[in-house]
Amino acid sequence: MLSREVTRLSRRSAPGDMDMHSSAAVGAMSSLGLKSMCAAVASRLDIRRLPSNWVLIVVALAIATWPVWRWMAHRFADGSGDMWELLAAVTAIAMLVRDQRATPSEAMAQRRDGPRSTMVMLRNRMLESMAVAPNNSRVQRAVVRQISVTLAFPALLVLAYAASYAFLSPLPRGMLAMAAMGTAVSALWYGRRVDIPILGLLLISLPVMASLNFYLGYPLRVIAGTVTEALLQMNGIAAVRDGAQLQWNDQVIAIDAPCSGVKMLWTGAYLSFSLAALMRLSTLRSIALASLAVVVVIAANAMRATSLFYVEAGLIPGPEFLHEAIGLVMFAFAAATLFVAARKLVTHVDAEHAASFPRSGCGSASIHPGSSERGATSACLFIAVCLLAALVPLATLEPATAAHAGFPGWPSEFEGKSLRAIPLSTIEENFAQSFPGNIGRFSDGRREIVMRWIASPTRKLHPASDCFKGSGYHVKPLPLERINNQTWGAFSAERGTQQLHVREAIADGNGKRWTDVSAWYWAAIRGETQPPWMAITVAASGPTQTDISVVPLTGAE
Repeated sequence: MLSREVTRLSRRSAPGDMDMHSSAAVGAMSSLGLKSMCAAVASRLDIRRLPSNWVLIVVALAIATWPVWRWMAHRFADGSGDMWELLAAVTAIAMLVRDQRATPSEAMAQRRDGPRSTMVMLRNRMLESMAVAPNNSRVQRAVVRQISVTLAFPALLVLAYAASYAFLSPLPRGMLAMAAMGTAVSALWYGRRVDIPILGLLLISLPVMASLNFYLGYPLRVIAGTVTEALLQMNGIAAVRDGAQLQWNDQVIAIDAPCSGVKMLWTGAYLSFSLAALMRLSTLRSIALASLAVVVVIAANAMRATSLFYVEAGLIPGPEFLHEAIGLVMFAFAAATLFVAARKLVTHVDAEHAASFPRSGCGSASIHPGSSERGATSACLFIAVCLLAALVPLATLEPATAAHAGFPGWPSEFEGKSLRAIPLSTIEENFAQSFPGNIGRFSDGRREIVMRWIASPTRKLHPASDCFKGSGYHVKPLPLERINNQTWGAFSAERGTQQLHVREAIADGNGKRWTDVSAWYWAAIRGETQPPWMAITVAASGPTQTDISVVPLTGAE
């Protein structure tokens, strides 16, 4: 464990200094009789007991951000989160366990920094096998400064988390918490302020899928439609994109929410971070691989949309499973591309040359008491910051419920049938208190209708499918439906023997309609529609008779 702190100290040297003066550094260390440095640092700064120290730091961070863990547990337990996101956390832990078994200098050096990695590993091995003068105050002060820097970045993130707790929603809080945890383990394991693969895996382990669908779903569908339009026109098909729809020969073919490519994008990010961690890529190469993943996934999703256009337009007849088959082929293409790119980014380390420097243990020595006290002070300050951050949620007041002027009241009938109000549950009433509008639940004797009157653009307008997932239903997307000359998004929901057909839409006062919340949100943000809006969800115990004129691209993700 000793070499981990030595590694961090050594990385503070500039690359040019290390390359130009490595021989001089060896001579200087030998001439100073540096035979006890490892033991001196370990004896007083407890680096030889690093496992207990990193446990203390991680536990302090976990306590500081306890609301995040409670929120994550709730989201994954109620089914509204995607359990696949937990795979990213498991992968990050597995990578840390693997790298913990290697010597710290090897773990850091094998983060492929090219020629500099080899020099770092050689020098660290040299420092591990040599000793340093027990009273070298310059070395002691440098080590203490490095410990302070190691804790400074996570501490700043914890302070940012605490300062913004009152006005941030749970997901941004979770991102700050995971960033603090990621930077802490990056410093403890790899001697870096930020290890991109580990930090990336921790960030995507949050229950982010619903938010990704909300914010990125519609833009990704527009991008896929734009690329599809260009490819089709290059092939002589005069299709024209209108939003997330393609118009051709009096047909309207929609790229609906399930085909936005959000799940494929998350999977691409997971593959890129996992490959970077597995192959120990450097920071720049990890960022390059993650950036490539975004480009490859968007391209693969556009090619999938183009292929499905031929099927849905009737240009190429095929069985129903062809949708899923095309999606799987495009995903396999994206995954294979990322794997090949990761292999190309690996820089091989001269392991045989590195192995020529033997490992050796460290004895015991003393270090200047002042240096030890300063190191202990840094650790105590960090823990104090974490404990204070843990108290912030307890002192934060809930936001006051805003009054929504202009609410006209609920309609007395829907689609020609009288409505009977149904009281909201306690959970729904609590949610309605912070909702920027009003929520009502009704029944027409056969169907249940939920209406949400919305005064301003908000993330709190959840897709009905997320609500059903959170209640334990299995949700399956269905083609868009057109009823009474109005377009609706639709899905089926099953739980046990109960089977429901659900449709939803959002409309403004000028006749504009949206079948998913992402498209509505971006239209509202861009000023293409004005408040108020009405979101209506209709749930029936069987399929609804429809005159379907909009054919979606419903490939599997």
